[in-house]
Amino acid sequence: MRIHDRENDRTVTDAAIYLTTREAAELMARLHKFISDYGVKHFSIADAEFDHDLHFYKYNEYELYGFDARQKQIITSDQ
Repeated sequence: MRIHDRENDRTVTDAAIYLTTREAAELMARLHKFISDYGVKHFSIADAEFDHDLHFYKYNEYELYGFDARQKQIITSDQ
């Protein structure tokens, strides 16, 4: 698992996420598809106002095709 603070371009080791019931339900549904569909490599969810986003990426550290250089660095060195 890697957690990337995109605004400050740094990785973090701990994060707290606060979701409404609707947002939690959407996340559950999207995570289910994410896990069960091999072809889905990325998804994101946003709050109702589109002020806050969560991005999820599925990766295999030995197959990083499709990730840019910064994403590869995050995956391989957690920096």
